[in-house]
Amino acid sequence: MDVFELKIILLIAMALIALCFGLLPIKISEFVEKKQKSGDNGFASLALSLLSCLSGGVFLGVCLLDLMPFANEAYESVKKTLDLTTDYPFVELIVGAGFFFVYLVEEVSLKVCKYEEPERRPTVSTNDCDQCKECEAARSMEMRATNSQATEVELQIPPQRSRATSLVRAAREAIDVRRVGNAGEVVKSITFIVAFTFHSCLEGFAFGVQESTLSTATLFFGIIVHKAVVSFSIGLRLVRAHPSRKMIVVLLVIFVALTAPIGAVIGIAVRNSPMNSLSKDITSIVLTCIALGTFLYVTFFEILFTEMSANNSKLLQWLSTTIGFVVIALIMIYE
Repeated sequence: MDVFELKIILLIAMALIALCFGLLPIKISEFVEKKQKSGDNGFASLALSLLSCLSGGVFLGVCLLDLMPFANEAYESVKKTLDLTTDYPFVELIVGAGFFFVYLVEEVSLKVCKYEEPERRPTVSTNDCDQCKECEAARSMEMRATNSQATEVELQIPPQRSRATSLVRAAREAIDVRRVGNAGEVVKSITFIVAFTFHSCLEGFAFGVQESTLSTATLFFGIIVHKAVVSFSIGLRLVRAHPSRKMIVVLLVIFVALTAPIGAVIGIAVRNSPMNSLSKDITSIVLTCIALGTFLYVTFFEILFTEMSANNSKLLQWLSTTIGFVVIALIMIYE
């Protein structure tokens, strides 16, 4: 089986897996909601977190152990062909450009979608504030009033604005989305999906421009684990936002599932386009470096940063990330 046939098979699998995980919340949304109301959603949250960290380790391993050496090797070949003597780190420069380009796309998308919580004064249970100085007076009054029941006191906490740091984090915050189904939510959901589309296409494009069977397979594993978690989170967000509009949820999830394969098809077309050897090598370097920048951003900003800020076991997250990296390191031995 050549690389092209492998890519086609993996693209079909990628679309089907993303579709299944995106539609799964439609069936289990009521079960998840009951668990969340009872406070028994710790295991599901931890499982999603560890899977995300695993994909982060895989992405990091692919970037450092596979894509970066390939880009440097191709760059040295182009230098010899063009008889260049410069030592300027062009590979690293293009990687940085790809990183900041994806960073810009994320920030613009978040700005356009306005993913910010409105200002509010939260109501906090004084049982949960052992070290909060503002709670001391309220807790003292509560203890005088009763010794058996906890009361909720509206504390004069300064208003705060929370902001999603990435589109993926915005999707993962579906747990906090209230069940509403008005026209404004439909527009907001479509806006979010369109913004996420470009990001997902970049991942698929990076997959499509790979040359070797090993890099294609390892990158597929990282993408599909990450995409499964994100698709589930997006599906859950859409189900919460549109509880009575299942058809809208299904259509948007199908669209999300197809974005990465579409990007991959574009990458494959560019890779197989009729160009001379030198032009193809230069294009390969640029595309590989942009892919590197994309996955470095995804690894650190969207996966590890998001998961490390969650209330889950940090050691387990570290272990899961390390396992993902070590798996790629072991695979590279047999390349």
